[in-house]
Amino acid sequence: MKIWRPLRRIFTKGWSDSKDNGDLIGQIARSVSGRDEGTLYVITGKEDGMFVTVSDGARRTVSDPKRKNVRHLLLTGQRIPDEFIRQGKVTASDGQIAKLISEYPRFENSYES
Repeated sequence: MKIWRPLRRIFTKGWSDSKDNGDLIGQIARSVSGRDEGTLYVITGKEDGMFVTVSDGARRTVSDPKRKNVRHLLLTGQRIPDEFIRQGKVTASDGQIAKLISEYPRFENSYES
């Protein structure tokens, strides 16, 4: 059984200006659905309703992010440093994002019970 963490609560009524939504950009999240299942991403932006843009620095760059439904992401509880986020946008280069994701400790099937 998959556990959907805070993203479901945040997006039940779409985007708002609450503190939770502002803190979402820069979070490291794991894909739990789709052909990219298990891939770590950095949330780089928000779109209409239930969608965010994510980048991994290698295959999905900051200039060409992947559009992903938030119900298909699992927050890891880790963030990239604040120095890489300015005015609600991720300013890190692709190499920096790839390095930050590669340094994140790997874990297997922690979202399944």
